[in-house]
Amino acid sequence: MRQRYQNYQSYQDGYYQEPKSFWSGGLTLAILLGFGAIVVIAAIALISGSRQAPVTIDMSGIGPAINAQIVGATNPSTGVALTFPAVWQRDKGQYASEAEWREWSASACSAAALTSVLNGYGKVVKVTDVLGMMREQGSISSSGGLFRYGVFGTIATKYGLKAEYSESKDLNSHFDSIMAGLAKGYPVIINVQDNTYFPNGHFIVAVKASADNNTVSVINPDPTRGKQVLQEWQRDDLKTYFSRSLRSAIYKSA
Repeated sequence: MRQRYQNYQSYQDGYYQEPKSFWSGGLTLAILLGFGAIVVIAAIALISGSRQAPVTIDMSGIGPAINAQIVGATNPSTGVALTFPAVWQRDKGQYASEAEWREWSASACSAAALTSVLNGYGKVVKVTDVLGMMREQGSISSSGGLFRYGVFGTIATKYGLKAEYSESKDLNSHFDSIMAGLAKGYPVIINVQDNTYFPNGHFIVAVKASADNNTVSVINPDPTRGKQVLQEWQRDDLKTYFSRSLRSAIYKSA
């Protein structure tokens, strides 16, 4: 979340009549300015003494949407509702160094998406951790992003989860399985594509469908300027974006 801060400045206009002579007017003005300065200093001291210190919130490490967390349906494996943090892939706090952030943040949507999922299942990781595993397995590049998708399953196994990865070309059946997973409380990493917003493909996390199934709560790791990581997408739009890539991974407890 990009927060905007405004500085408020207040002032008072002093009024005085123009003096008849330069010397008398200058003396009068000097006295008035001196007295005014004393009043202003006293007022500032009084106000600052009673004013509370401003409250600051450290949002590093959780992306721009500090309250963008969603509770999905009760997970059948644990009986507990899962909460998935909205991880922003360009958050410097998610990386081990400035250099890593500069090299990888633009192409780490898959790592950020999986970080959200793992965090939701209680695994304490950052993008740098997931990115490191993807790099070790030779499945991602800083110029093109993820290109070997089996890594979704291997990393899930490492953390005691099960990923049902699919590239089924049967759009309707494939998308129905995604919606069925959401109905059971499972997060689904989905590869989407759109000529305007993500022409080269993009990974998101679908975490919850509305009661009428018309909208889906989505964690978009790299939203357009001014948008939050947590978004509500129309179901039909999600299906259209998904139809151009047809890759998904449903995450369950092993």
